[in-house]
Amino acid sequence: MSKVSGSKRKATDQAATAPEAKKSKAKAVGGADSISFKSNTFNGYAFLSNFWPDVKTGAKEAVFQHFPPLRSCYPLIVEVDGVEYKTAEHAFQALRWKKAGNENAAYAIAHAATALDAKKLNTQLKKRYGPFSISPAEEVVIMRKVLRAKFSTTENPVYAAALVTTGTRALHETRGRSASRWTKDVRNPPAQDDLLGQLLGEVRAELRAQGEQAAAPAAAAAGSQ
Repeated sequence: MSKVSGSKRKATDQAATAPEAKKSKAKAVGGADSISFKSNTFNGYAFLSNFWPDVKTGAKEAVFQHFPPLRSCYPLIVEVDGVEYKTAEHAFQALRWKKAGNENAAYAIAHAATALDAKKLNTQLKKRYGPFSISPAEEVVIMRKVLRAKFSTTENPVYAAALVTTGTRALHETRGRSASRWTKDVRNPPAQDDLLGQLLGEVRAELRAQGEQAAAPAAAAAGSQ
């Protein structure tokens, strides 16, 4: 690959558009066909994390620069079954306990100060009350419900639009210190199930289908004129 130097490099940089710059930044983390995200990743996609908006300041600003309309939709409210949660993490952890029949634990997690606090409290409560009485499949159902609420075209239309703009690229939450079926280890892809990214892809497909259905009558009317 040839190098651009001196004035040529400067001219090239000035000619680059903002969208192109943002696009290349996203590719650096996920590749052309995928997007990797995490609450502490500064690539503009931290809003896909269940911790959003409880993410690092740099990650938050990267999101606002990449998707300016999201700045006016801050903080985010995730409403599930008439209950408002601060983050998708609060909702997921609380709904698992509610499904298991422990309303006290669900209430405590729902009112945790931050997403990280909700996650830590969940661990503490499992030590107190024992393991969940719900299946992994039921947890997937809960997560899908939470993500649909987070990216609801009714409650959070700007977030829904931001998710749709990721196109058809695969979405992957980068694993943390511990392996999880929700995340993907980019260094060892088969190690995890990558469920969160897969569910986000499902919700995105649903949103795209809804948009196409909504646009169909207008397109038909325009065609008949």
